[in-house]
Amino acid sequence: IVPAGSGKTSHAIMKTLRHCSLHPNGARYVFLRLTLPQLRDTTIKTFFDWVPRSMGKWNEEAKLFTLGGKYEFFFRAIERPEDVDNVKGLEYTGYFVNEAMEIPIEIKRMLDQRCGRYPKEPYFDEDTKTWRKRGTDKTLRILDTNPPDMEHWLVEEFINKPLPNHRHVFNPAFENAHNLPPGYYERMKQDYRDSPDLYDRYVLGKLGSTYRGKAVFPEWSTATHMARQP
Repeated sequence: IVPAGSGKTSHAIMKTLRHCSLHPNGARYVFLRLTLPQLRDTTIKTFFDWVPRSMGKWNEEAKLFTLGGKYEFFFRAIERPEDVDNVKGLEYTGYFVNEAMEIPIEIKRMLDQRCGRYPKEPYFDEDTKTWRKRGTDKTLRILDTNPPDMEHWLVEEFINKPLPNHRHVFNPAFENAHNLPPGYYERMKQDYRDSPDLYDRYVLGKLGSTYRGKAVFPEWSTATHMARQP
């Protein structure tokens, strides 16, 4: 859970690449984003910033990159029902959900059900005295996001009442400023001068507030219109 400009997508990609070392015979990962333009313009683009296409084989139609002939990276959007069906049909070692606050909780649960089914690893069945194959417990599950509102399912499952093996990390504000264009956060502060809640979320990395109903005065800004002292 990080502010804008924190390099969260790059971090997730590098962590996935390192995870490949746990599976010398091959592994399969799914990278998810809500819409196809978002997937193409951010997730896939950032992936190839770190992994040159020349290092493997890219299938544009399938949105599949194969590295070393045995590591598969599927890129999927889930804006249409048929897109969701394509993800359901896969068995994989790990997944990365880019901007998870945009994704319904049902998608995350479906991903968990399919994760760990690949690769099949041999084991000895004591009951039948035979060798069999089953899925792996060396899985990787990453969800990144800018801070959601406090009633989001991510907050419930990772912060308020964390499920087993669910861990969250808050990145400090401005941590990655040295890798960004000069004045990046100063411009954001100016952009959000009338929206302090958005500044808190996207610059300071704080969880957002939830407002119900329609604002009577949508242009109201507490910072601007309320006195700091009597």
